Amino acid sequence: MRAFGTSYQSFADFNGYKLSFKEVSIEQSEKILNRYTFIAKVGFQKNGGEEKTINVEGEVLFSTKEEGKIGRFSYGNDNGFSDILRQ
Repeated sequence: MRAFGTSYQSFADFNGYKLSFKEVSIEQSEKILNRYTFIAKVGFQKNGGEEKTINVEGEVLFSTKEEGKIGRFSYGNDNGFSDILRQ
């Protein structure tokens, strides 16, 4: 997770983008109680230009063996954000 969970920050830093967290909405699954989905609104700005925002979706599964520990973290639909940050 260390490398995968920071991919957006790495792309942004390498290509001159500044990121800012705006807000997040989180929903717990009704069927799988340790599963949460999220939509994070992220601001991004390149070299002092106009800030834009984009939504990044993903899910988190908490461990069923170790309370409070993340078992799996994954991004889903990022609306092309990783491609934008590579430019």
